[in-house]
Amino acid sequence: MTYEKPVLTYLSKLELEHDSNVNDSDYYSDLLLQSLFNFLKKNNFNSIKRVLEIGTGRGYISLVLPNLIPSIEQIIATDVDHYAILLATQNVQLNRLGHKISIRTGSLFEPVEREQPFDLIIAVPPQLPLSKSQIKTLLNSSDTYHIHTSSGGESGRMLVDQIIASSYRFLSPVGMLVIAHSDIIGFEKTEDLMRRNGLVPQLIGSKAKLLKETTLTRLGKPIFESGGYSFRQNDFGEEYFNVGVFLGKKQN
Repeated sequence: MTYEKPVLTYLSKLELEHDSNVNDSDYYSDLLLQSLFNFLKKNNFNSIKRVLEIGTGRGYISLVLPNLIPSIEQIIATDVDHYAILLATQNVQLNRLGHKISIRTGSLFEPVEREQPFDLIIAVPPQLPLSKSQIKTLLNSSDTYHIHTSSGGESGRMLVDQIIASSYRFLSPVGMLVIAHSDIIGFEKTEDLMRRNGLVPQLIGSKAKLLKETTLTRLGKPIFESGGYSFRQNDFGEEYFNVGVFLGKKQN
């Protein structure tokens, strides 16, 4: 990932603890952050004050956002995983951002049902079209880390679609949903679902990911191909798939 200077500068200052039970692969998150930064800079947005991150993991995205978007006053970051909540809380404290970032336990929008609307909702949800039992079989283990961060149900869109379908109600009049996922589960489906739920969709960033650089995606290749997905090849004969960042702006 190539960053513009403001993004790179802040990432170099982050202090992050790690836990083997919590995802620390930042490829999707990095693409989301850079794409969002470029979009906001180009469109001169300065009205983002309240942010919700769904599935914060170790808190990475939420920790970067206050520097990228100085207008932010509050971030609520949620997760269902006990280890993720503990690690994210620790990282918030380590970076002295407790005055801006609140970590909450719960699924999707459950922890913010009674909150005021958000100007920005961000998510990089589990999205591989694999069941939890399939993941256990592919990895030959009961590794909860991959199960919680990867399984998107049979279609891969179980959580992606729930987030898109529910976001409108939690967005302010100028609110935006930003979500990242791979084309294995279909870019067009995301754009269509956003439109049907009152959001104007826009692909604000995309990048190729080599299959050999992944674990579960590589192991699950036969399953994805049997479902109709075809991996592409670059000029070196290396297989890859695309990751996209979608922004859905509330349509008033």
